[in-house]
Amino acid sequence: HPFAWIPFGGGPRKCLGEHFAMLEMELVIAELLRDYEWELVEGQELTVSFFPFPRPKSGLRVRLRARGG
Repeated sequence: HPFAWIPFGGGPRKCLGEHFAMLEMELVIAELLRDYEWELVEGQELTVSFFPFPRPKSGLRVRLRARGG
């Protein structure tokens, strides 16, 4: 069913690791923002698709460069 994708479930059988997984994602993103410079790769089609969640239709390509220091 197209609306059945729920990553951590719901109700009484909701995933016990949901909050831990969200915390891990926040930590990884914080590390990437702190340690790397981000640059969008040119020539991308950035049209947005809204299903199942907002995101670029063709994905999002970035170039990461380690910060010096």
